[in-house]
Amino acid sequence: SIPLITASIMSKKLAEGANGIVFDIKYGSGAFMKSNKMSEALAKSLISTGKRFKKKTVAVLSSMNQPLGNKIGHSLEILECIETLKGKGPKDLTFLSLNLAAHMIFLAKKAKNFKAALVLAQKLIDNGSALEKLAELIKNQGGDRSFIDDPSKLKIAKIKTVVPSLKKGWIKSFQTDQVGLALIDLGGGRKTKDDKIDLSVGFEMHVKIGDIVKKNQPLLSIYHHENQKELVQDLMMKFQKQFIDISSKQVKPEKIILKTLKG
Repeated sequence: SIPLITASIMSKKLAEGANGIVFDIKYGSGAFMKSNKMSEALAKSLISTGKRFKKKTVAVLSSMNQPLGNKIGHSLEILECIETLKGKGPKDLTFLSLNLAAHMIFLAKKAKNFKAALVLAQKLIDNGSALEKLAELIKNQGGDRSFIDDPSKLKIAKIKTVVPSLKKGWIKSFQTDQVGLALIDLGGGRKTKDDKIDLSVGFEMHVKIGDIVKKNQPLLSIYHHENQKELVQDLMMKFQKQFIDISSKQVKPEKIILKTLKG
């Protein structure tokens, strides 16, 4: 229920002693909250709780009706994070990241308004400060920052299989939750707590909702190993016939941020 989820989330945030909190609340096929109404109800509950504890709160309702960014999988996503902090990331991931960062900058009173905070967030990417901060955080937690300086050290599966579209049309929807389960089937997630995660496998999406595609145009690429060819053939069919819906009618692009609530 919403109250239980609110209690679980806010207890952790309040225990951390933060004066301002920014929530990225997902909704859609790949999120816990499947509808935007449910995510908005959660956002209002979180903000209400924040007010009672005299905390400044912002809740951003963002879509998970399609994968955010282009890459899915551990090493691939880290690589995409590095590229985004270099100013070379996908538009949707960059847009959402800048907005969330700007809200945090403004709550911390490092900018006079949200617009100025957004400009500052972009500046921190442009001058390399954002990427350097990531490397610093990794080092402070006992990690190896050299992966940030040299992303080629990240292990990525060597075989890349392209999944073509079976028909012409507009990308209508994704079964984003099934895409996540497909990554687990590939070895990029756990089915049991004892499973070992393969950091190198994953997907690279080439289309977004609202894009027009031609027959045989690449929908995505699958990064995998030689011994996974049979599994990959099965995943290809599922992506082509189930996980990605293509319409014969024009489809509007999905909004990345539906609404922003403040407390």
